[in-house]
Formats: sequence, C-alpha cells, structure tokens
Amino acid sequence: MVNNNIINYSTVQVFGVASPGSGVIIAKKNNQYFVLTAGHVVKEAWKNEYVEVLTRVGIYHESKILKICEKSDIALLSISSKINIILSL
Repeated sequence: MVNNNIINYSTVQVFGVASPGSGVIIAKKNNQYFVLTAGHVVKEAWKNEYVEVLTRVGIYHESKILKICEKSDIALLSISSKINIILSL
C-alpha cells in the first residue's frame, strides 16, 4: 500500500504575467517554503524572476522562480515567511 500524503500539502494561488494559476507548498526549510506550480503560469515572469503567491490565509508573498521545466510544464518557486504557513488542514 502506498502512503500518499498529498492531503498535507497546502494549496496557494500563483499570479504570474499570464492568467493566475494554482500551486502547492511541497516543502519547508526554516522560513522558506517551496511551491510547485504549472510552468506556463510563470513562464513569462522568468525574466523578472518573481511572481506573487497568495496563501490560503490571505497573505501575498513575492516568490522567486527557482526552476522551470518546459518539457513537463512545471515550475518550482520559493517564498519566505516569518509567519508559519500551515501545511495541513
């Protein structure tokens, strides 16, 4: 049996240059959180290297684009927060 803990991931809204999209916080290290989203949502912002991420508590965070994989249409972002973002319901 596979233990899939996707329920523990917190969803966010991602606002790139194109239309907004969604993402999930997949990891945390100290006050840095890592967000997985669709690459096409942030692709045009790659030159600016940041997009806004809205957490479910209504706080906007400026994020840094760490990596975009065009082949898989996936992107990895990072945000920082001194407020603990709850990762599960």
